[in-house]
Amino acid sequence: MEKKKTGRYLTYAIGEIILVVLGILIALQIDSWNSNRLDRIEEQLLLKQLKTEFIQNKNQLLTKIKKREDAMNSCFEILRIFDNPQLEKDPEQIDSLFASILPNYTFDPTSGIISQLTDGGKLTLIENDSLRQHLSNWSSMVVQAVEEELIYLEFNINHLRPPMYTNYPFRNVMVKTGSTGGIDEILLKKDAKNKFEIGRSKLPSDINTIFSSTEFEGKISSTINWLSVSNIQAQGFMDYSDTVLSLIDKELHK
Repeated sequence: MEKKKTGRYLTYAIGEIILVVLGILIALQIDSWNSNRLDRIEEQLLLKQLKTEFIQNKNQLLTKIKKREDAMNSCFEILRIFDNPQLEKDPEQIDSLFASILPNYTFDPTSGIISQLTDGGKLTLIENDSLRQHLSNWSSMVVQAVEEELIYLEFNINHLRPPMYTNYPFRNVMVKTGSTGGIDEILLKKDAKNKFEIGRSKLPSDINTIFSSTEFEGKISSTINWLSVSNIQAQGFMDYSDTVLSLIDKELHK
């Protein structure tokens, strides 16, 4: 009789333990399911924000590519003047050509969401391995691009401009450039105007001086090369952005 009671107690105790364990497992499963559900909701929100960010950056790239192409066309026109010294030189046109090649069109991407993912430790929320890898590589690509753009900026300021200072009325170029020249539109106040008109130079000058300088001709040629390389790099960013946007769309439409 005692053995039967002991057996029933053991069976009851084991059953209770099993029920408790099952309860814990079910609770853990529910908690895991709910946690995963919240992660997927947050991931979808981040993906939508990422898409907006990459579209903005892509639009900026398109603008910078176009501006560099315009600057390269100005450089080619300057070389045409070099190659045809007999042509009549229009000072106003030359001022505009020089003004158009002065800005340094850098890529300054919006990166708030990417930084939130990479620096905030949320990159693991992105389930797609390829997308996660592309996002983790983005920052290092931007750093490399900035380094190269800084090298060109140094060339622009310390090598391209000095011959203009010495052999050309640079004041006239600044009149064409204006106080807003080379500044991204996003940084400018709407309808901003130059309140400080400096007027054209009254000093005598000989336009032929700068167009007989082999040094300046070489620097214009180097500028074309720099701008071309920058646009090749920008196209690489465009292709990379298209890949990221394609991966994002796939995740958003799962």
